[in-house]
Amino acid sequence: MLKINIPDHLKLKITFIIERVSENLPSKEIEKVKVIKELKILHKEFESINKPVKLFDVDPEKIYLIARISDRLNMFDQSKFFYRFFINLNPTENLDVAWNHLGLALLNLNKVTEAESSFRSAISINENNFDAWFNLGKLLLNLKRFSRAETTFKKILELNKDNVQALIGLGGISANLGKYDEAQEFFKKALQLSETSSENEFEAKYGLALIFERDKSYEEALDMYNSIIDMNPKHVDAWNRIGIIYLDYLKQIDKAKSAFEKILSLDESNSPAWNNYGLLLKRQGKNSEAEKAYRKSIENNPDYTLAYNNLGVLLKDTKRFEEAENYFEKAVTLDPTNSWAKTNFEFIQQTKSTNKKKHKLENRKKIY
Repeated sequence: MLKINIPDHLKLKITFIIERVSENLPSKEIEKVKVIKELKILHKEFESINKPVKLFDVDPEKIYLIARISDRLNMFDQSKFFYRFFINLNPTENLDVAWNHLGLALLNLNKVTEAESSFRSAISINENNFDAWFNLGKLLLNLKRFSRAETTFKKILELNKDNVQALIGLGGISANLGKYDEAQEFFKKALQLSETSSENEFEAKYGLALIFERDKSYEEALDMYNSIIDMNPKHVDAWNRIGIIYLDYLKQIDKAKSAFEKILSLDESNSPAWNNYGLLLKRQGKNSEAEKAYRKSIENNPDYTLAYNNLGVLLKDTKRFEEAENYFEKAVTLDPTNSWAKTNFEFIQQTKSTNKKKHKLENRKKIY
């Protein structure tokens, strides 16, 4: 079959992007912006070529590099496109790896079913692709498909009995099923096998800390979270749990405030931190500031159920029932299983109904 050369200007764009990025992203923002711009143009022009991918005489490895660069820039629409383009070229190397990375890109685009299919494709090509097995297991765990997730992680342990990621995954499943002693053993074993300051060590410690919290061993939990922060001061999840422990259990408002403010100094768009900061401010009686924090949480994540519910509670407590009803309704729409939001929504509807009846009765008294 005759191969068609891709246009020279596209080859130049590919070369430009690869040369600019190579191992590391550009340190200067202006250079980074140029790469992002060229990637978007490259994506658009490749999409406009109305020819089967297999007809093109293009180096698959260069397309793969373009996909990886897109990933590193969090340009997941572009990485999705170029991973698929690469896969359709029938490359001799990195095919299973590309399927796995495609799955991660699809997850970032909230295409969960397609992501699952991609991870399974990676595994079908290379049964020893531990990353694909782990990503599949983690996806199933997040979907609360615990039985399948457990089977997936156990399969990894069949291939490698000391696979840390599988042990962490099984710890998460056991914790979700209420098997806390079992979960603790999985996390402890994972911690023993983890390399120092690795992501696996963070995850194993984080899992253990959550179990300590559940057992009301708050000082042990804090020690574990603080050990994570000692290794990675930007670990926002650990900072968040520290804030929650101080706010909800140890009642040390100042320390809770410091933790939430630390998160927001690292990531101003962190919705859970804004929500928790709002809770803290409300408990201090600073309703106006709390309302702003809840609204900031929603602004950064319009699907964050907890912030809608908490803002609804604040509005209810300040007698703004119409507004409160809207936020409770939104919370229930986003998560119909959220019992707090459902209870609050039903309560506000009953309150409105009672107030209407009371108002009618008062009017009748005035008439008579």
